Amino acid sequence: MRAYLRPALVVGVVSTICLVALVTTSATANSRLRLGKSTYALEVADTPELRQKGLGGRASLAADQGMVFVFDAPGRECFWMKDMQFSIDIIWINEQKKVVHMAPDVSPETYPKLFCPPKAAKYVVELPAGEARRSEVAIGDALDLQVADGSEAVGVPAAENVGL
Repeated sequence: MRAYLRPALVVGVVSTICLVALVTTSATANSRLRLGKSTYALEVADTPELRQKGLGGRASLAADQGMVFVFDAPGRECFWMKDMQFSIDIIWINEQKKVVHMAPDVSPETYPKLFCPPKAAKYVVELPAGEARRSEVAIGDALDLQVADGSEAVGVPAAENVGL
């Protein structure tokens, strides 16, 4: 490679890496779930590749973090614990941001069992095991879920979440 092309190549690669990091960080920073007094920063899995990988291969998940899977259309999406190293709570949420199903305290040892909702969901949230029980979330509850997908943020107002 010619010496005069190297700086341009380096600048191009660094710019691409920074842009990807910025887009990923902004979607995660703006995506959150409030359950009771707790707020969880959510990493967004909104592509087939990200949804397939999920939290698999990670050693742990911080107590105030989670992942939200965003699907193009509501469906009965099943989940499993492939490549998982820690237990999680799985919460299926419909387009109105209401809980339609939960699988609490799902451990890696359950693999290859599938966890499937009885009703269609647009979003699925994975949180550290025990968080759903601790926050007393129940099927039918409206959640304060904000998901940044790069074009808009969607959510249920806090007043609706508390039944006002």
